[in-house]
Amino acid sequence: MTTVKIDSQSDTDVWAKAGIMVRNDITKAQHVPGYLALVADPGNGYLLDWDSDGDGLLDSQDSAGIATYPRG
Repeated sequence: MTTVKIDSQSDTDVWAKAGIMVRNDITKAQHVPGYLALVADPGNGYLLDWDSDGDGLLDSQDSAGIATYPRG
């Protein structure tokens, strides 16, 4: 089990993200399928991004609510 706690995040960009990324191999971006990110985003709330077609790029997204801090 992994626990991620985000204490704060600067609103540096509407799409700035803080959270956890899970990937089969982080050293080969855009070449390894199996990729998702669960993040808090100051402009867009909580997001789950994932690679739905296995090409190694995030291409699908779902969101839930406004991001508040701290959150864990």
